[in-house]
Amino acid sequence: MSRPTSLLAADIETASPDQLAIRKYWSERKDGDRLPGRQHIRPEDIPDLLPRISLVDVVPGPAGRRFRSRLIGTELVHRFGRNITGKFGDELYTPEYLEQLNATYNGIIEAREARLFRCSTMTANNYLLRYSRIIMPLARDGMTVDMLLVLFEFEGDRMHWDAHCDEGRSHWQAPRR
Repeated sequence: MSRPTSLLAADIETASPDQLAIRKYWSERKDGDRLPGRQHIRPEDIPDLLPRISLVDVVPGPAGRRFRSRLIGTELVHRFGRNITGKFGDELYTPEYLEQLNATYNGIIEAREARLFRCSTMTANNYLLRYSRIIMPLARDGMTVDMLLVLFEFEGDRMHWDAHCDEGRSHWQAPRR
């Protein structure tokens, strides 16, 4: 029997060394209650992390926020089996996963703090991935969150779904034509 993609909140202190380092980097750019913006994150400061980083735009709208993948690191494209740069979540994910992901992102926006999540999912290429991701809010004006900075940490190698696993199911929608 298959289970849905899991997305579980985790204790931030269990983050990987790289995730703790980027959280420290993000925290050092805060100014009291004011959050850092994308303009405060310098790629040259974190070159080793870039392949595992994602930037997500927060796009307000009359029906609520939508989330668009602005940047997807090269390792993320490789691991997940597709490049989702420029795509909104509702163009990519099943309604069930989208609801879970939107609730996660909205919770981070409201809390205005970094949070860690442990995940397992099926990729577009039928591989099971287990990973954690730390998600940090960014605000160009210091107050209104307009972007999320995400760093992924993968657990081991990906496994082909058909041969090695009896858990999880893909959260990807079938491609639109």
